Amino acid sequence: MISGFTPPLRRWSPKRDTVPIRSRMPQPDKRSALQVLTKARLRELVDAFELKLAAAESKDAHVELLARSKKATLPKLLDLLLRDELKDICRAHGLPDAGRDKSPIVARLLGQPTRRVGHVQVRGGPGGPAVPALLHQPALDV
Repeated sequence: MISGFTPPLRRWSPKRDTVPIRSRMPQPDKRSALQVLTKARLRELVDAFELKLAAAESKDAHVELLARSKKATLPKLLDLLLRDELKDICRAHGLPDAGRDKSPIVARLLGQPTRRVGHVQVRGGPGGPAVPALLHQPALDV
């Protein structure tokens, strides 16, 4: 650095100095994902992982048991859930809930990169009909 030289002050820029709200939200953990589910569904998950808990216990007790379980990892739990349940968890955590397939929604909840699939029209040949083709574009859904 040159002595006596002071770099100019940087002006605040909203594009450069702010972080989108969605990226500041933490990814769901087991406990926060389980809180979204009903007690009846939690009971089914307890049975699926062959854990022991009286059915009369509270919803919080079910969540606690599943959250502490080594058998019930977050990926295994998410794989057992229905698509609508996964979408409810996404909404509860401020994540986009778009998608018909479970796998991109699960990947989004786990914070993994997903691939977006879009359709483009490709000509079939001279005078031939247009045929839809899939185009894979890597994109991060955060």
